[in-house]
Amino acid sequence: MPRKDKVLVANGQGFWGDSLLGPIRLCREGPLDYLTLDYLAEVTMSILQKQRLRDPSKGFATDFVKMIERTAPELVAKGIKVVANAGGVNPMACKDATLAVLRKQGFRGVKVAVVDATGRLVDTTTIFPHEPRRDWDGSIAVLAALAARHGAELLAIGNGTASRETDRLAGDLLRQHPQLRLRKVMV
Repeated sequence: MPRKDKVLVANGQGFWGDSLLGPIRLCREGPLDYLTLDYLAEVTMSILQKQRLRDPSKGFATDFVKMIERTAPELVAKGIKVVANAGGVNPMACKDATLAVLRKQGFRGVKVAVVDATGRLVDTTTIFPHEPRRDWDGSIAVLAALAARHGAELLAIGNGTASRETDRLAGDLLRQHPQLRLRKVMV
């Protein structure tokens, strides 16, 4: 991956309840690589904990999900990465709510990153082995090419949405391309 001379980072929200207009304008109008969003403070955490005690599906900054819903097309089209601490005391519920919003808008795919032994990011891509594209064989071909190009030794699979299906994809990759001598691990 070619290194950029500049990385453009902007902060869109500074607290839970902050206006959504800032991050929306940043995504739509500005050149931007990373959007950061800071929702949590001690008082916020106690409020989120009380919400979660009343309802196990709560306990995260719902503003974040609303912001993703309104900016998803720009985030995807421009490749903007989002860094946020919106999960509060229930990060899994925040993840699930965010993914539901993205699925509702038709966004699906598996992000793939190649990291060298020192932790340096060397390549990225997105494959689409699952619904709606179901490009299983094409995804295996892309993964095999990345592994061969970078001399990959380990395939790490996230333990989240579609992890079982992605683990099956990794298993098929290992079976179809034993010459790569890859190992896989669920993280």
